[in-house]
Amino acid sequence: MAMGGKTTLVTSDEFLTEFVPKPAGIKTASLSSILSSLPKESSEYNMYHPLMNALNGATRLCPGFTFVATPTKGDKASARNHAVYCGLYPSAHAPHPQYDDEGEPIGSPAVDWSRIAIPIEVKSTANKDPFDDNKPDGQPVALEKQKSLGQILAYAQYMLDHQHLTFLFMIVIIQEDARLLRIDRSGIFVTKKFNYKTSSDPLMEFLWRFARLSPELQGQDHTAERIDYTSDHADTMRTKLKTAPDDYVRALFKTSLDEKWAWWLLKLTDERTKKVRRFLVGKPHFRSQGVAGRGTRGYVALDADDTTAPFVYLKDSWRVVHDEIQKEGAVLTTLNAKKVSYVPTLLCHGDLGQITTSEQLWRKYHKNHKKDTPYPLKQHIHYRLVVKQVGKPLSDFKDGCQLVSALVCCLIAHAQAYKVGLIHRDISAGNILLYPYKDGE
Repeated sequence: MAMGGKTTLVTSDEFLTEFVPKPAGIKTASLSSILSSLPKESSEYNMYHPLMNALNGATRLCPGFTFVATPTKGDKASARNHAVYCGLYPSAHAPHPQYDDEGEPIGSPAVDWSRIAIPIEVKSTANKDPFDDNKPDGQPVALEKQKSLGQILAYAQYMLDHQHLTFLFMIVIIQEDARLLRIDRSGIFVTKKFNYKTSSDPLMEFLWRFARLSPELQGQDHTAERIDYTSDHADTMRTKLKTAPDDYVRALFKTSLDEKWAWWLLKLTDERTKKVRRFLVGKPHFRSQGVAGRGTRGYVALDADDTTAPFVYLKDSWRVVHDEIQKEGAVLTTLNAKKVSYVPTLLCHGDLGQITTSEQLWRKYHKNHKKDTPYPLKQHIHYRLVVKQVGKPLSDFKDGCQLVSALVCCLIAHAQAYKVGLIHRDISAGNILLYPYKDGE
């Protein structure tokens, strides 16, 4: 999850100007001092609740949102069950603690990575600061600091896994100092430390502005609509299991209908037909690791406008923007038109109009960078592709004969692709899928 060379340190004013537009209205002056009287604590555990209570007490700070401390319980949907210490949530979906028979709360509420709007990490000592203001790129050298950076990148990964976001914000509290972060698939912008007790304006201004931003400016993907488990779309997804052929594709879709994960209606405008296509998906079948990069997720999907059609495979990713890199859908269009064997059949594909901004801003804040040396950040654009076939991992081969047969098919496909002027430059087991013939073999 390393982000070496992809971090940019900025001032609080620069951060607010670049990422958090000021809405109409005037901030209440009293908000600037609500954290000044917080007691100085030596342990992280004692910092959570006073901080959350003070922020929640400022009723006009973040209307419609609630600050919640979640220091001891992770999200059951996350394999590692990690818990960020605090977070800002939409009030309608703020986590609540469980209660015993006498009505007393049992521990803290559990973090919900599918609902959290801003993770807030709290560190009680300066040596756990995940960044270093004395380094040009803010990257820490000390081991403890590196661990903290890995921790907040893990939180970003969980948030990106469980939501559909174009970027995310985060707050890190270190003793009486704070940092504001913005993370996208290209890199991180982070403020230099500021004292949130004596100079709380940046933190209060950020929170006040954030709560008044549009969902898109908060980082939400407007092409993804969350599905309520009791909705007609959810019923359609469950009903499909009753009518679909009893095969491995149905089993994969059944596994995806996990109510510990969010379900989604995903949209894209097909680049070829200009028609808007909509697909119903549950838990992703595949998720790539890491915050920076393509962030690929694969889903067994159902066409929302033709639910009698077979399941299809939807790939959601942030492709690299480069003149010499073709879209995967464009390559498949050529291969399908030339009737190249053993390649997926393209149904639709298209960019979503969402582009990472860290790369361009990195250039703005690194004007002394030598033009003849590569930039550490790449620009990515959000992209979806849907193909007809739902394959199985190559590792699922049943015997040596099937494995050899699959590799022969790959050789034939690559030979035919070469003849039409295309070469696959990322050959690996992960890019080879098993797909049965009509007789099931």
